[in-house]
Amino acid sequence: MAKESYTFHEVPRQRNHIPTETFTISTTPHVIAELETLVETGHFGKNVAEAAERIIAGYLHEAVRQGALSKPRRGSRDERS
Repeated sequence: MAKESYTFHEVPRQRNHIPTETFTISTTPHVIAELETLVETGHFGKNVAEAAERIIAGYLHEAVRQGALSKPRRGSRDERS
């Protein structure tokens, strides 16, 4: 029986067309170490900042799904400026 082989190629990410904003948080070395562990899995981005963003976004999505948070209106941040 022939053995199957697969080749995986890393596909470059497409440019983010959603506007983004930058903010800074301070946290403990323990939290940074945990984020680095998540990054090493390959499922949480390429660095701790991406891992933190994915965790925050996931938590907010879940809060909206459970009704603990209202879904923001499109452009609502821009309207406050």
